[in-house]
Amino acid sequence: MAGLYKMSSRDQILRDIRSHLPVDSPLPSLEHEWTRDADPTQQFIDVLNGVGGVGKVVSSRTELWEDLSRLAAQLEARQICSVLPELFPGNVDMGSINDPHQLAEVDLAVLPGELAVALPGQVELLVESVA
Repeated sequence: MAGLYKMSSRDQILRDIRSHLPVDSPLPSLEHEWTRDADPTQQFIDVLNGVGGVGKVVSSRTELWEDLSRLAAQLEARQICSVLPELFPGNVDMGSINDPHQLAEVDLAVLPGELAVALPGQVELLVESVA
């Protein structure tokens, strides 16, 4: 029986995938009317509220500090992580964090974010801005 080889399940699956690759197709055209909100900030806040989040535009650093103080009290936050101490202080030393699992007990995080389009109300946290 020399020369007979029983193909593993993995090899069979990979062979089947390779034999059924999708056909290349052109990307869709982006030349059409796009939805434009008169007030994109309010639209973001409305969507965020609709998925259970809370959004608010603040007019000053003082108002931001007051809102975050109320939120920390409401959450009874004992561990606060802030990489923006000039806006709101934290009590978690980010310099001592070696493993993200050490942040599991954080009650409130104050982080910079970028608005994103992928999911309603999504905010992207860039590694460079929280490291």
